[in-house]
Amino acid sequence: MREILAEHALRPVFQPVLDIHGGGAIRYESLIRGPAGSPLERPDLLFAAARDEDLLAELDAQCRLAAFEEAARHDLGRGTTLFVNVEPETLDSSSAEALARGASLLPEGIQTVAEITERSLAAEPAALVRSVGELRRAGIGIALDDVGADDRSLALMPLLRPDVIKLDLHFTDSVHATYTELAARMAFVGVLGAEMPARPAPYVRGGHLVEGDPVRDEWDVAVISPHFAATLVARDLGDGGPDDDRRFDFIVSHNRDLAVEAARTLLRRIAGEREPAPSTTRAQVGLGVTG
Repeated sequence: MREILAEHALRPVFQPVLDIHGGGAIRYESLIRGPAGSPLERPDLLFAAARDEDLLAELDAQCRLAAFEEAARHDLGRGTTLFVNVEPETLDSSSAEALARGASLLPEGIQTVAEITERSLAAEPAALVRSVGELRRAGIGIALDDVGADDRSLALMPLLRPDVIKLDLHFTDSVHATYTELAARMAFVGVLGAEMPARPAPYVRGGHLVEGDPVRDEWDVAVISPHFAATLVARDLGDGGPDDDRRFDFIVSHNRDLAVEAARTLLRRIAGEREPAPSTTRAQVGLGVTG
């Protein structure tokens, strides 16, 4: 790991996000790779090694600098946005300042957005809010990634007021494990989406949203327990064009009556097959719409 950092051997790559209507790239997400063919080429192994050797801050800083320098060498196009991943464990006043300096390397007309994973919200929320404020003052946008993967984040998400919310949409292995764990701790867990199977994960109820169902144009989450209730309801206003120009009506509410009504509406769309409940449950309900 020290050799990689000393030799500046990181390789930034850029994943384009395309306009579904026009087909052009409207933003790019910067990703990082270790030396090609090495045991640390994969980013998950790279960052795991950095944590083990207490070099996470150094790696994160070098990743961002490499991304900005490489992006500056290539014309991403005026009006595009560059998303740069930020490790929340290393995000403090000095790293926020360094990120702002790196963003200044980009040609005029390219917006920078710092992308933070949702799983970081519950770790150090106070420090994270301070650092996010410094990034905003430097003109850097905030994106929250993997929203929906951590059931603790709903109450904390409004503290960051992200400019972009990237939903955890698909039942990957990690999402499958998350929902399975939730179902083991809750009285009922359901998830809705187009082509959603009736059993997307053990003890998780699924509901397919048919063509024409208005909920297909929404992003909804409802959580209810004896001492807590919350709901996020967002409706696509139907704008065309680039994602940055689309608008949504949304609310985040802890009003119990509203959360219960949202949950009731979602429950009507859940498949009605019976399945034994897991042996250990709590009196809590979780429902979500993947869109």
